[in-house]
Amino acid sequence: MTTLPQTATVRFPRAVVSTTSGMPAPAGAATATPHAGMTGADVWRVLRGNIWLIVIMVMAFAVAGFFTNMQLAKYAPKYTAIGLLRVSVNIEVPRPGERETTAGPDLISVEQSTQAKMLEHENLFMETLQDPASKIRDTRWFRDFMFDKNGVAAADGGQFDLARAKESWEKNWSAKPLPGSRLLKLEMSYAEPDDCKSIVEEFGTRHINKVRETQLRIEEKKVDLLRQELIWLTSN
Repeated sequence: MTTLPQTATVRFPRAVVSTTSGMPAPAGAATATPHAGMTGADVWRVLRGNIWLIVIMVMAFAVAGFFTNMQLAKYAPKYTAIGLLRVSVNIEVPRPGERETTAGPDLISVEQSTQAKMLEHENLFMETLQDPASKIRDTRWFRDFMFDKNGVAAADGGQFDLARAKESWEKNWSAKPLPGSRLLKLEMSYAEPDDCKSIVEEFGTRHINKVRETQLRIEEKKVDLLRQELIWLTSN
């Protein structure tokens, strides 16, 4: 009996199709999980657990601040006096036969800056302190800069240290425009409130007088020019 050869069906492996993107995943990549923040209940639980610590710290800082302010007021007091000056522009000065003129914001701003620089200039400082009738000479601030020939403080006499006084003045005196207004704010800080007030009044008053004198000289020159023109017209 002859046995016929048997053939077996040959099966090839199936191609596996990926269902994911062809882009390779970065190394170490992980799936992000949402992070939940603290809720109101969590905050309240933390506060309730540390309530006594919070109360003690608040009370300790309050007491420390109170006694610190007492010591500063006793050994290193500092007060500030403030004065206000209203600025006007030359074109606003009333003139006979002319309509009243109001300056615009730009002119007012320029005039404010000009006046502020004049108030902080050393010329005003020198003129005021050199005047024997100046109220500043009666202040403790002025006496703080009196020294004898050995450099020891001598409030009742001695040599006045102009350099130290000028340094203190530049540090504690200021004249600043107030934006949106016609005002200048004058400030002086020192250990004696009455001295601060006197210094603000003295420098402010002297500055006003200087500005008035300057305007008066300008008006007198204008009047002289008008007189000369009138004389020339009548003679012709």
